[in-house]
Amino acid sequence: MKVFKFNFINFDCDIGVTPLSPIVSTTITVTATDISTGLIYFIEVKNEWARKGTNFAWDPVLGQEQVITTNVNAQMTDNGNNQYSYTNSVVRPGKITISVIKYTGGSVFNEYYPTTDLTLTSDFSAYSLDLNFNWGTGVIYNTKLDNIGLKSYFKILAPITGSYTFIVNVDDSFKLWINSILVINGCCGFSSGTISLTGGTFYEGYIEYVEISGPALMILYWQINGGVQVLVPSSAFYSPQYVSSPVTITIQCTNGQSKS
Repeated sequence: MKVFKFNFINFDCDIGVTPLSPIVSTTITVTATDISTGLIYFIEVKNEWARKGTNFAWDPVLGQEQVITTNVNAQMTDNGNNQYSYTNSVVRPGKITISVIKYTGGSVFNEYYPTTDLTLTSDFSAYSLDLNFNWGTGVIYNTKLDNIGLKSYFKILAPITGSYTFIVNVDDSFKLWINSILVINGCCGFSSGTISLTGGTFYEGYIEYVEISGPALMILYWQINGGVQVLVPSSAFYSPQYVSSPVTITIQCTNGQSKS
């Protein structure tokens, strides 16, 4: 998946302690400056020393786990001056990766595969305004009609708090995950699944679609709190974008150290 990620690796704020020292907490503030408008910035902070499923590093000398920082996947604060920021706590030096990813509204990022095996490599990608595809028996992408796969990546913004039933009309097969929860696993017609979402919150969305032969169709609807079933609007989708304007990333520590 080709997205814009600005990474800092092994940045520890030089907090002046060794991994064996007592815990000394400091904070890092990450700021993204972008002259564009209509952007949403997200940050990922990954503890690279973490063992799978935990947020801790193993100290071979003491034979115990040492906290560096908890993993983060969060929206950065829009400061209203073309700057987006996020503050995170670091309690020990160690290897972490800080990634800043920018998103724009009204788009979904789609990867197309010349096969139904989605573990292989895609050969085409494109953005769409929403998930409303009715290809019929026509071309899906390039010259491909049948035996293709599609993966869609996006964040979805819940407008209000409540119960969300997602409904897909699909031919042939379709899977939808929201925040890693499999909501729909359907084939050949209408399928649905329900999940509770909080208003004003962004959720990770991911779709796998396979077309074997014949007519091709993938249309996604939602029904909120038992209301009317409608097409999921373009305004609910946000997708990661390529670099399209000058972006400056700065990390500032409480001890005055910074990195750009």
